[in-house]
Amino acid sequence: MFTIARLQKKDLPLALKLFRRTSFAYEQEGHHFLSDYQEEEVFRDAMEKEIIYALKEGGRVIALSIASHNLGGLYFPKSKSNYKSEALLERVGCLDEAILAIALFVVDPAYWGKGYGEKLLSFLEANNSNATIISLIEEGNEIESSFFSARGFFPFGRIEVEIGNGGPYTLFAKKHKRKGLASISF
Repeated sequence: MFTIARLQKKDLPLALKLFRRTSFAYEQEGHHFLSDYQEEEVFRDAMEKEIIYALKEGGRVIALSIASHNLGGLYFPKSKSNYKSEALLERVGCLDEAILAIALFVVDPAYWGKGYGEKLLSFLEANNSNATIISLIEEGNEIESSFFSARGFFPFGRIEVEIGNGGPYTLFAKKHKRKGLASISF
């Protein structure tokens, strides 16, 4: 039986171990973006802001996500204006809509392909049903690109941000379905 909840301080060491295992697995695939995080500082800050969620099973953190409605604070923490955030939102076509920005989404490599990432993403979607959800994926990261594409996310081009190694990343987004509309086209 699994649970999904905000990461608690007592679970920080487990989350950091998961992060390091995932970073190592991505490095084996030729991706190094996770290794640039100042991991403990980032995780403590996310816990204080209550924006980090963990999927746990049997006392083990299997998946986690840092996600926030504050796009600028998450992707452009050094910017003094909202220009970069607004340009990103305009590109996706959701300038005046609710947004959930995912800055980090990792699943323990031992559990890849077993549905845990989908469970965590479904939780985020269900708890933010009125929001367009966006995620940044390192260019060339076929694992994450395939994961998000298979769940209805569409690519919206390259972007550079002020987190991780800065990019380049591909911006993926999934617009929420509005009441009264049968479907949304991009």
